[in-house]
Amino acid sequence: MKYLFLFLSLIASSGIFAKQNVLLIFPKLENLSLTGRLTTAGIDISFQKFQDLKDEISLIKIEPESNLKELAGEVERSIQKYKPIAIIGAITSNTAFVISDIAERYKIPFITPFATHPDVVKGKDFSYRACFDDSYQATQLASFAVKKLMKRRFSVLYNSSSSYSLGIKVRFSEMAKKLGAEVVSEVGVLNSADLTNDKIKNLIDSKPEIVLIPSYQIEAASLIAKLAVLLPRTVIYLGPDSWGGGRLFHKVFQGGDINFEGYYVQHLSGVEFSSKPGFKNEITKRKLFEDTKQPYTAAMVAPVAIGHDTGLLLFNAIQLSKKKKIPLVEAINKTSVRGLTGTIDFSEGHTPQKGLFIYKINKTNETFYQEYR
Repeated sequence: MKYLFLFLSLIASSGIFAKQNVLLIFPKLENLSLTGRLTTAGIDISFQKFQDLKDEISLIKIEPESNLKELAGEVERSIQKYKPIAIIGAITSNTAFVISDIAERYKIPFITPFATHPDVVKGKDFSYRACFDDSYQATQLASFAVKKLMKRRFSVLYNSSSSYSLGIKVRFSEMAKKLGAEVVSEVGVLNSADLTNDKIKNLIDSKPEIVLIPSYQIEAASLIAKLAVLLPRTVIYLGPDSWGGGRLFHKVFQGGDINFEGYYVQHLSGVEFSSKPGFKNEITKRKLFEDTKQPYTAAMVAPVAIGHDTGLLLFNAIQLSKKKKIPLVEAINKTSVRGLTGTIDFSEGHTPQKGLFIYKINKTNETFYQEYR
């Protein structure tokens, strides 16, 4: 018995009985730590549905605090330490590029819930996204503005230092012109403080009906706050998924007499959220928004939902890989799931073909408007 115990101990220490790891890498960069935490919570909610995997898989949460230049080193050290079978991570495309490049080198499947830049997965074998990409949302936003809002004169106020913003500007402008609309001005800024009087005059003189602002939450709201008191009240503001809505966006307008009408893209519909009481109960039980004192609206819980769906996709693929005895990357390619944010499958490449959930937004709240395809 003594020798049997020693033999079993040696086997255990060799890793034969060790769990396989899935890394959840969400860097605390660009003031998006809350979004990362909520996305991770969504992944964990989906993991609870896979009882057969819980004894075999460990979710390892990594939250690097380094800057973008140092991130690659931290990711590589985490891979070498935990030897993961898969990685989920990144909110922004900048961080997704870093993780994706390393995952490709190590031949580890990587799925990003939120990174929308087309090149994050383009031409890659192991990198996927669980959301639409920028090319799709930019062209669909232009179509929505022309066909649904019936507008023809567009200005684009973009961040000239952001590849995300530049990419959306180009594709939106191309599609708007293709649909017979006119892009009357394109104004580049480095941040909201860089919106000078000359640039504002350029916008005013071009007489737009719609201003597209492909910037992130606080910057987008700050730009709107400057423009809304100068441009006609009839001007509509349009945004991609980076607006995010919620507390950070609306905080910019607190205490000010600023009125505006806007529309932006989300990853979860209000209808879908309301029809899933089990999902709402999980959010309540976990007290995910207790510290933010925010209501459980679909816009607020979108990171939880997209995290849930990303996990749902991966865990189903792991099950398929085990059942069919095929590589995990092959199983991911064969897996299709209907989640809270739409259907995720990779039959047409490494980006799922989803509709856009359009929200109407003003200075205090946002409401689900429609799904647009």
